[in-house]
Order: sequence, then structure tokens, then C-alpha cells
Amino acid sequence: MSSIRGTNGLVAHRFRGRYYTEMTRFESDLNILGMRVIRDIPCHPEKYKEWLKDTRDRYARMEEEQDAGILTMSAAEAPPRGLPWPARHETLAILRPDARVFSIVVFVNLDAEVLTMQYGAHFNLASFPHRGAQWRGAIRPSMYNGYPTLSLDFCGRDQMAEPAKKRRTLEALVQGHGTVRVVPKRTLYSGRDVFLAHALAKIYRTYHRAITRFGLEWDRDSFVLREFVFAILSIASGEAQFSSAVCCREYCFAREEDHCNGVHLNWQRPCFEGGDLGALEPCATFGSFFHRKGEVAGAAPAGHVYWMKGVVINISTVVDGAAIQEAIDWGWAQGKQEFQIIAMSVFDIAFADVYVGSDKHRVVRFSDALNLSPLRSEECMSLHPLTRPPWSADAGMDLTPGARIVSCNSFGTAARLEKHYGGLAALVNFFKVATVRGVPPQNSSALPTEILARIMSYADNETQRTCMQLSQSLCVLGFSDFRIDEEWSIAARPESVRKQGANNRERGLLALSLAHNATDEVAAAVQVMSANGWGRWTWVPVVGSGERRVLMTDVALVFAPAQGCELDEDAADGDVSHLECDDDSNY
Repeated sequence: MSSIRGTNGLVAHRFRGRYYTEMTRFESDLNILGMRVIRDIPCHPEKYKEWLKDTRDRYARMEEEQDAGILTMSAAEAPPRGLPWPARHETLAILRPDARVFSIVVFVNLDAEVLTMQYGAHFNLASFPHRGAQWRGAIRPSMYNGYPTLSLDFCGRDQMAEPAKKRRTLEALVQGHGTVRVVPKRTLYSGRDVFLAHALAKIYRTYHRAITRFGLEWDRDSFVLREFVFAILSIASGEAQFSSAVCCREYCFAREEDHCNGVHLNWQRPCFEGGDLGALEPCATFGSFFHRKGEVAGAAPAGHVYWMKGVVINISTVVDGAAIQEAIDWGWAQGKQEFQIIAMSVFDIAFADVYVGSDKHRVVRFSDALNLSPLRSEECMSLHPLTRPPWSADAGMDLTPGARIVSCNSFGTAARLEKHYGGLAALVNFFKVATVRGVPPQNSSALPTEILARIMSYADNETQRTCMQLSQSLCVLGFSDFRIDEEWSIAARPESVRKQGANNRERGLLALSLAHNATDEVAAAVQVMSANGWGRWTWVPVVGSGERRVLMTDVALVFAPAQGCELDEDAADGDVSHLECDDDSNY
């Protein structure tokens, strides 16, 4: 591994779940960057303990100073424009999807006392093998392409470490009278359902490397897991907004002649200017600790169990019967007899419905855990290095964690979303039913449904959301008239298209039929696959409310006019194994 070379390196110290990062330029190889980090770590046990305490104290002071200083946003202060990116020093909860790959990465995890090189070589910080030849020789290529392991020939087991949090053994829900196992519906029926599931899948595609590298290090109380789950739930439930986006000149998604009326995407401090979210106003980004004075960072509730649209949400690192039972007990303790449940981790999800049966006994209908995406916890690089066998010429080196999530356009059609993101598709349907249940039954109306639908079509988004809470019939009408933003609605169920004469990379693209809310103009839009592409329509999700809104700048949904496209019936099904697609996501 000493031959690894590159021009960009990344050093990050983790403390209390925050990554304090430093980008280094023109480091010659892993040896130099690694030695620069470990030379300050004492070998002697007592000196190591003193160093660890002093280092933790230093980052604790830094956290306090940053929260009271540079991480506090002011409504009167316009966010800076034109900052060099990536900044040399940043404080993050989740490492940002990086368009430029860092060739060399070193992490000092002060929480778990682990030193990690190249994401997969995990050393015990307290017993690190300081002799240069020893630690360098221990780092070997593994069967996972791009991720190393450690060799027992150079490094003892006591010198290795596992930063992943310990998980409990799966527990089944106690079954018997009053418990019924069900299978969640994953079929996406409407344009609204497909669009929301597409946006959710884009989140996993965007952050798949961060999840693969660090997902098992997130416990249920961690900031990043709570924010990630809340973002997924907000979009699936329809609570999130989609704002038309433009960028600062340095990172522009739009042509210069396009009118600038949306969100300026400066990653550290984006702002809303005009458009549907108000006047010039700074807004925090997903994964950052920017916040308003007196508010905590992020958009998610503080706890790991809370209500959302009448549903009990339980964030858990293990989705099993115990997680469902915990949510049941919590809901009953809140004085509720009938409610729905979502138990969710970053990898899996399960659903439950609690109600009183005809015999006056409580009934629990529950599902087994579903995979949210093609990512699997057993592929996570936070596991012990010895779980990754060393590479051998006989076995080859063709295993890539999360390969399916980027190997093809696995989220461009309803069928592919249902197959590869079944948990997300089921989540959209589950919230749809829960929303209808949460409003009063239909009251008698002097106006027929057709007239009510026409009236709602003239209302703005906020008024329409309010009307949907008045009766179940109005709620269903609101679902059928889904508006992405104040300007554009989805006019029909999306289709699968391909570029004429294109290769497999341009197949199975999501095509939307968009209707302009003011002029009734109908436009055909097609998904732009390139991460750095731009289009006539670019939307970014905004989760949370009030001064705790969070902008997901990296999850831009980009669409262009569907010119030179034709229906792609062969790619409309859920099978994508025959499509050989390159990963140009740059994430």
C-alpha cells in the first residue's frame, strides 16, 4: 500500500460524531500522510491516555466555539459567495459526496479510539504498531475493490479494531393471538408515488459511499442517522418541499440566461432568493452543523422515537420484533390505542398497524424487515478488517460494495424502484394510507367531486395542503394533483424512455409529463443521469420547517426536455442485470 499516490489527501478527526476535516494537497503517498498523523500519538500507555484526554478536550472546546460562532447563521446576513470548495477545513456530520476523489484518507476516531486508513484498514489507536515497516506492511488489498484489509502477518488481532457499533441479536415479535404478519404493498401507482420514490432512491445513490463506509458507526442517537431517517420520512410522507434550484456561478446547474429565482447552491451556506421559499435567507445544508441562534442543528426531532403524521417512528440500528414492540409500548404510553408504526435503520424498514379488533382486543399487524436499497450492512467497511479477505489472483478483485446501486439506472422506472428499492416504495404507500386515515371521513358536500377538484387546482400549495386535511376525499384529490413546486405538477404517470441511438447508459430513463400550473403548458421532461449535468428543471428537497429547514443540495433532481427520446419498453421492467452501465455519479 505504500505505492498509493495522489495529489489530494484527507485527514479527519472524529469527536462526538463530528468530523473535523483537513484537506492536504500534494502529499506524495500514504506513508508520508500516515506518518504525519501517527507521529503525535504516544506509544507509552500513560502518555497515550494523557494525549487522548487533551485531544478530546481540545475538540470539545472547538465544538463549543464553533456552535456559538461560525456555525450560527443570521437572517440578516447574506451567505458568502464564491468560497473555495472544498474548504481546507470543514466540520461535518457526514462526509460530503466528493466530485474529486481523495487518493489518501486517514481518520482518527477519538470516540471509538480507532485509526483508519483508506476506509478499511482499522487499527487500535491505543496499540497502534508504530514501527513504519509494520503498519505499512499490514495494509493489504482486499477482495473489495478499493478497500484494504489488514494482514495478521504484520499486525496482531489486538492491534486491529472495529469502529462499527455493536448490534444486538435479532429478536422476533412475540406472536400469538392478536398478531398478524402482513406483506407491505410496493406497487407505485401514480406519478406522485414514482416521483417521491425516485427522490428517495436518489438520496441512497448520492450517499451510498458514505453509508457503505460509515453506516454501521451510526447509533440511533447519532445526529447523522436521525437526520438521514428524518429526510427519508419527510419526502415519503409528502411533508418535504421541492424547490427550484440554481447555483452560484462556481457550481452552476443552470445556464447564465436562466432567471435566478430559486436556491443558490453554495454548499456551506446556501440561501433562498425569490422563488417559492421567500426572500434572501440563509439555510443550513444536510450534514452540516449550521443553525440559527438558540436552535439546534438539523431538522430532525431530538429523540429517536417520535410522531410523524400520526405514525410512531422508531429509529433503530436493528429492525426486528424488539424495535416494533418498543414502538408499540411507546404509543400505548402516549395514550393511543390505534396507530401505525415505522421501525427504520439506514438499511432496513418494517411496518406495523396497531388497532382494537371487533372482540375489543388489541391487534398488531406487522411486516418483516424490507431492504430500503441495494446496500447491505454486511458490506459496510466499518466491520472488522478480517471480515474482508485479502485479495488473491485466483479469486480476483471484482467485489464492489453497493455495486448495483451505481452500476446502472436502477431508479429510473417504477418497476425498478419497486424491485431494488422495495422498502422505499412501501414507505411511500404506507404514508399515503396513514395520511388518509389521519383526516376526518368524507362529509356531505353541496359540490360534486369534479368541482372540488377544479377548485383545488387553482389553490396554491399551502392552501392545497390545508384542504387535504379537511376530509379524506379532499386528501385523495390532493394526491392525484401532485405539485412538485408552485410552478409545475405531474400530469400523468411517468414512463421509461431511452435516447435514440444511445447505448445502455442512456436507457431506462425516467420521463415525466409536467403541467405548468399557471399556463397549463404540458412539457415532456427526461431524467439527467450525469451528476454534473444541468437541465431546464432542477429541484432540491427541503426538509424541516421554519428556521430549522435543511436543504439537500447534493440530492438535485435534474430533468431536461425529452428531445430525441423514445419509449423503452425493454427497460421498463425491474431486471437491470443486462444493462452494463458506467458509474459516472462522481459521488
